[in-house]
Amino acid sequence: MDSNGKFVQEKKLFPRHKRRKVWCPTTQSAMELLDKAHLGSPSHIIIHTGSNDLRAQQERVATSLRGVIEKASTIFPNSRIVMSTLLQRKDFHPATIQTINASLSWDCVLRPNVHLAHHPTLDLDCLYDHVHLYRETVPIHAKTLKDVALNRSPTSPPRNSRAISTPPRSPRQHPGPAPWTPQPRLQHHQPQCPPKPAQHRPPQPSFRATQMRLPTPLPPTADSHLEEPQPSRQNYAQAVRGATGPAPTNQMTDIKQMLSLLCSHVIGRGSWT
Repeated sequence: MDSNGKFVQEKKLFPRHKRRKVWCPTTQSAMELLDKAHLGSPSHIIIHTGSNDLRAQQERVATSLRGVIEKASTIFPNSRIVMSTLLQRKDFHPATIQTINASLSWDCVLRPNVHLAHHPTLDLDCLYDHVHLYRETVPIHAKTLKDVALNRSPTSPPRNSRAISTPPRSPRQHPGPAPWTPQPRLQHHQPQCPPKPAQHRPPQPSFRATQMRLPTPLPPTADSHLEEPQPSRQNYAQAVRGATGPAPTNQMTDIKQMLSLLCSHVIGRGSWT
């Protein structure tokens, strides 16, 4: 392991197994150590290296790690080999490290006895400088390596050992904002008034549009000043006397003479017959 494995306590990591931690700062040193003369026939091999090669090799570190995987898988075919991904660094762009880890993941898939240990929870906030982990976060790194080595889920509790809890942040780090939790809304209770009795309105007469029968129109009449008075029927005396009043004196004299002549004529005529 490189410098980030300095505080890994291998005795607590595998208390029931014979273990050995070997200093391995670069991929070249890992290639030299992967030999049965140095390691014998171990049941598990955990490799964490490559971070110190970034400055010299950049993305070519992926090729160097591929060589380490191939040699370890070939020389130790019966061993369970755990290959750790590179941790984030403050002096390198995250995309560079992500590219290397993606290539490393694919190389592990091609080897049946090589397994990848990924560390997504160890971000830049876990570094006290540009590359080294806080001592409090090293157990997180070690627990991931142990879970993959024992082929167990990260959520499974460790057997015969206490679960490693997430260490607190360093006091130099600024805590993030507290998570928002919904608060119950206060309901303002208004005084309830007693219900008012229902007021029944008297039935209102319904108004229906009835058809009013209009009077039969009278035939048009001429204006009153244009109408001439119709003479009424008069008897002989009224005609002689006049309907509008007594005739003048001279007219009366003439009428009397006419009547006298008529009477004499009638009487005389009657005697002749």
